[in-house]
Amino acid sequence: AADVNPLLQGNLNYNPNQVDTLLQGNTKEENDALKNIASRIVGQQLAAEPALQALDVTLLEHGNVLTFKRSVQVDGNAPLELDLIIARESKANWLFSALILLAIGAVVRYCKTVKI
Repeated sequence: AADVNPLLQGNLNYNPNQVDTLLQGNTKEENDALKNIASRIVGQQLAAEPALQALDVTLLEHGNVLTFKRSVQVDGNAPLELDLIIARESKANWLFSALILLAIGAVVRYCKTVKI
C-alpha cells in the first residue's frame, strides 16, 4: 500500500479522487481513527470561524432610497442567491386627473361659446 500511496512517494498534490487509494493499506481501526481526527480538526476550524455578518445593501438614489438589512446564514459551500422582483408602483392622482378633465371641459365650453 505504501508503494501505491502518492503521498508516501513524495507527491504532495492532493487529489480527492485518490482517497480510496490513500486509505487502501490501512486497517479499519486506522481508517476510523484518521476519520475521527479529521472530523475533530474540521470541527475546530468551523468553531473558530467568526460569526456571519449581516448584509447591508443600499441601492443608488433614484426616487426613493431603499435599504435592506437582514442577517443571513447560508451553507458555506453554497453560493448566495438573491431573487428580487421589482415593479413600478402606479399611483393614480385623482385630484390631478379631475383638474385636467375640468380644464378640458372649460376649454370645450369656451370654444363652443366663442364658436372657434
